[in-house]
Amino acid sequence: MWETKIMATLQFLGTSNSTPDLEHGNTHMLLSIDQHNILIDCPGDIIQRILKMHLSMDHITELILTHFHPDHVGGVSLLLMDMWLMHRTRPLTIIANRHTLNGLQNLMDASGWHSWPNFYPVNFVAIEEDIDIHTPIYESPSVKITTTFVNHFLPTNALRFDFVKCGKAIAYSSDTEPCQQFIDLAQGANIVIHEATGASMGHSSAVDAARVATKANADELVLIHYEKRGEELWEMVREAQQQFAGPVYLAYDYQKIEITCKGKTGFLVER
Repeated sequence: MWETKIMATLQFLGTSNSTPDLEHGNTHMLLSIDQHNILIDCPGDIIQRILKMHLSMDHITELILTHFHPDHVGGVSLLLMDMWLMHRTRPLTIIANRHTLNGLQNLMDASGWHSWPNFYPVNFVAIEEDIDIHTPIYESPSVKITTTFVNHFLPTNALRFDFVKCGKAIAYSSDTEPCQQFIDLAQGANIVIHEATGASMGHSSAVDAARVATKANADELVLIHYEKRGEELWEMVREAQQQFAGPVYLAYDYQKIEITCKGKTGFLVER
């Protein structure tokens, strides 16, 4: 029997909307592939979560920030400081839109980080704002990451991960109302990870997410960045299932998606 080879993992470090609880941290995740660990958003103090995955802070190679709201960037200055205190020397690349990078640099300037001695190199890579273009922001022999701007309160980026060697794809909405830009970005993805905060300006409900996944011809849907708790969560999933023909999953903290080349989608979703 052939052993299933895991090419990459995408692990949810937090799954809540802006109001976390004991079971759900603010939404952020970690893509691990080709000796790279790409952190996607950075709320609060994430050191315990990284250590729980048996990684060190030095293992983080890139940081992608989707937008400058505290529940997505509130822990960046602490992350950078802790890496410095842990004697990091390798460079860190931070990828974000210009609005987010400007806010981050103002935050770091307020912390006086330029005066911290022997600080490791930080490379800032700006995403240009053009909603008509799916912009590549990261590429390696195994994965290509592209982005588009979506409909939130301020400039916000959705992400698509194309796993080149096995032809699989995951699309992540970040915070957004249902929008054509993300439907286009997510077209044909094996998994769509979509926020389910609730229907309101700048956000989407689980039903909205399911309709987006259907229009994107996705195989599977994962709901994230949700507010509901308890039995309301499963009602939310049931509502999504009525609008989307494929499997609907609810993201939990520390749940992992394993990207393989086996089977129809090659994804194993485990908690």
